[in-house]
Amino acid sequence: MKYALLNSLLGSIMLVYGIGLTGAGWLLAWLGIGFLIIGIAYARRKAAVFGKRSDGTLPLWSWAAFLPLHLYTLAVWHLIRLLSGESASDSLRGGIVIGRRVLGHELPYGIATVVDLTAEFQEPARLRSGPSYRSFPILDASVPDSDILRPFIASLPAGPLYIHCAQGHGRTALFTIALLMERHHCQTLDEAQAMILQSRPGARMNRQQQAFLQGLYGGDRPEKPAPERTSQGPDDLTTNTSINFPKLWSHVITACPPHDSFSIHGPDHWRRVERNALILATRTGAKIHVVRLFALFHDCCRLHDGWDPGHGKEGAKYAASLRGQMFHLSDEDFDLLSYACEWHTEGKHNADPTIGTCWDADRLDLGRAGMIPNPAYMSTEFGREIADHGVIHPWVHLAESHQNEPGTAP
Repeated sequence: MKYALLNSLLGSIMLVYGIGLTGAGWLLAWLGIGFLIIGIAYARRKAAVFGKRSDGTLPLWSWAAFLPLHLYTLAVWHLIRLLSGESASDSLRGGIVIGRRVLGHELPYGIATVVDLTAEFQEPARLRSGPSYRSFPILDASVPDSDILRPFIASLPAGPLYIHCAQGHGRTALFTIALLMERHHCQTLDEAQAMILQSRPGARMNRQQQAFLQGLYGGDRPEKPAPERTSQGPDDLTTNTSINFPKLWSHVITACPPHDSFSIHGPDHWRRVERNALILATRTGAKIHVVRLFALFHDCCRLHDGWDPGHGKEGAKYAASLRGQMFHLSDEDFDLLSYACEWHTEGKHNADPTIGTCWDADRLDLGRAGMIPNPAYMSTEFGREIADHGVIHPWVHLAESHQNEPGTAP
């Protein structure tokens, strides 16, 4: 209610002064009308007041009705962007990156989905046309409708997220805490808020936003769904960690295009990628079953060692055809596997520890093709450390716990 009163009061003052002035007074009155309407919108908690579309654009009528207000907010945003010493974005664990509204060239590498929480800004074209874009408008310093917040979070795909409002503070903190709670990354609100403030100290919420989250998660934590059971195969094959890798490797090597012993993208390479991934995962926290599946599927559909665009996507499709028959994987983990396979050639960096581990494991084996792995192309700190050292042998012992499992390089 405070923001409703403040905007209404400011709008009324501007309107009265604007009417009383000659010349350009009508511009002040126009701006005042905009603030009055925003005040009413805050009172009714209507983020749709600006008419922001699902594609991140503002309609022509919004520019016409609120032009002075849009120009004012853009000017203030650019001024803060230029003068503030705060970073544009900061990374949390689990492939979540939070920050302010960014220009196209400022978007962090490896982001799969952009979640835009602003109601008052049109998203830059490069962000709307690049990664998967999702708009969830919330008025500045306000709160969303809880009935649509949870379904929206549930609809978000797996993979690295960039979550932003105007400055990466209140709205970003609120939404990210809800995401961490819904996905069971945190057990309590205090834990989630501490994680955010540790990465981005300015991401603080007002009392209304804190009370909103307290109402949602202050009591019992949302129940974590039980793993789905399938009728295919015994119960011990329905979990991610009970994959019969020897059987799966044998099937894929037999079924996929022939790879002779001289192929730089064949099974020998897959085994080294798996070994590299297991080494990296000891520090990156990557999901072991996902990186092992990546090693097997990422190049399995290559037709030859030359330029073969789309082979990663075909590998992901082939993995999908075997899912539920040769192995079982949750939707979230399969999305990670599919994205890692599809983009392992064209992708640059990735903030998600599992996807980043997959790509680094593949790139650390470039020596087979006469190329020296470049630390600048690694997504993880450990990957950069190994690439900078020049050889992986000093760390091979880290994969020893998996050495006796077929499909793992010695």
